[in-house]
Parts: sequence; C-alpha cells; structure tokens
Amino acid sequence: MLLALFIFVFRKLLDVTKPVDEGQRPSISTAFQSRWAVLGAGAIFLYVGAEVSIGSAMTNFLHEPDMLNISMEEAGGMVSYYWGGAMVGRLIGSGLLFLVKQRAPWLLAVFAAVATCLCLVVSQTHGSTAAYLALSIGLFNSIMFPVIFTSTLERSTAAPAATSGLLCLAIVGGAILPFIYGLIADSSGLHTAYLLPAVAYLLIVVFAIGATKAKTYEHGTASATAGH
Repeated sequence: MLLALFIFVFRKLLDVTKPVDEGQRPSISTAFQSRWAVLGAGAIFLYVGAEVSIGSAMTNFLHEPDMLNISMEEAGGMVSYYWGGAMVGRLIGSGLLFLVKQRAPWLLAVFAAVATCLCLVVSQTHGSTAAYLALSIGLFNSIMFPVIFTSTLERSTAAPAATSGLLCLAIVGGAILPFIYGLIADSSGLHTAYLLPAVAYLLIVVFAIGATKAKTYEHGTASATAGH
C-alpha cells in the first residue's frame, strides 16, 4: 500500500512515453521468439525454485533426528543463516562482479557449481556437517538472480521490456519446484529431496557456460565480440 501511494504521488515523474525498442512491441509474447530469453526464463525458474525449496523445508530438515535434532523453534531461528548468507553473498558478490566485469557468467557458473556440489553432499550426509553445508547454500544463491537477469537481457534479441517481463513471470518456479520437492521429501526423505535443487543448479551451470559463448546485443544489433 505504501509503494502504491509512493508511485501515485510521484507518477508525473515517471517517463512512460519513451519507446522501449524501435520497431519492436514490448509484449511478453515476443520474448518467446528469442532463444536466450526463453533460456534465461528457464534459469530464473530453476534458481528461484531451488532457493525456495531449500529454504521452505530448512526448519524441518534441521529438526530431523539424524540432523541437529533440535526443537522446531531453534531450527526456525537457524534458517535466518540461510537467508542471511544470501544477503552477505550479495554484498561480496557485488565486489566480485565488479572485478570480473564482462565475465559475470563464469562467476555464475562457479557459484552454481558449488551449490550443486553442496546439495549432493547434503543428500548423502547427516548430522552437523550436512546441516551447516545446507545453510551455506544461501551464500552461493546470492548472485544468481541478478547475473541470470542481466546475462539474459544482454543476449536476448527481443525487446528488453518483453524479456524482462518473461523473466519476472519465471519466478513462478518458486511455487512449482517446492511442491515437487515436498513430494520427494514425503516419499523418500528430505535428504533425497536435495537432488532436485542439485539438478536445478547443474542446469544453471550449463546456462552460464552457454552464456559465455553467446553473442551479446545492443538495441537488436549483435555485438562485435562474443564470449563476454
């Protein structure tokens, strides 16, 4: 409500008349014509789904007898380390992204690869080791959303507004993957369920490596160099 009020008060300062891209309609449907817009949407879908899946079940996971065997209240308090790790990682990641600059997809590949390994280890281990490794996944989630988003915009041939719209819709993965995660946990246990985010992060690694080899675009024109 406060955000709506803020936008209403300052609505005259918002420039909504400037065209997005000459000759292109800023409709989400046009984004499906761009291969990289679709791939980026898939990566966002997987990232948000994996992050929410792990975070939403973390309390139950830490509460398990073969994990920390603590009360639900204590376990719930420890979940803040998972989300806090994402915040700290975002600050650290900002510095790293400044250093790597055009090689941001490579950094994304590294972070996603580490997250994949952590999920695999957690799925096969127990006790405090698995608990703290699971909590540390949040640290490597940190840069994924912004890097996937910007990497997709740079490589999409669709209008930025259309591409952005599709990427924003793709966060629905945060509602779908946790449901599947829950089904796996109910049938095979919370440890086995970590294989789902492991697969999601692995696919993000593939996306990131592909992005390092793809051409970048500005206003619908291919960049002179590829592999940025």
